[in-house]
Amino acid sequence: MAENNAAIQRALGRIEGTQEAILQRLDQIDRALTDHREDDQRHFSSIHGHIDTQEEKMAALAVVNERLEQQDKNARMIGKYILGAFGSLITLLGSAAIAMFTGHVKIQ
Repeated sequence: MAENNAAIQRALGRIEGTQEAILQRLDQIDRALTDHREDDQRHFSSIHGHIDTQEEKMAALAVVNERLEQQDKNARMIGKYILGAFGSLITLLGSAAIAMFTGHVKIQ
């Protein structure tokens, strides 16, 4: 019986030693994870800062793009008016030339 008790005590000692080693390793893992979490938070904060900066740049580019589109529309409209004016002028000049050559209008 004494041998059994001694064997049980040795087994309990080994279990306690293993349990203590496991608890120490878990503490090390917890500290490592805490360090990684702090690093991750710093990195994610930096990434969010970059994303915010990029969003601001994209918003500014959208405003510039909108202005350029408006200028493009205005330039196209002005171009249409200029072409219309030249077309009308050419029509009048062509009509006058035809009238002169057909004899309806005489220039003296």
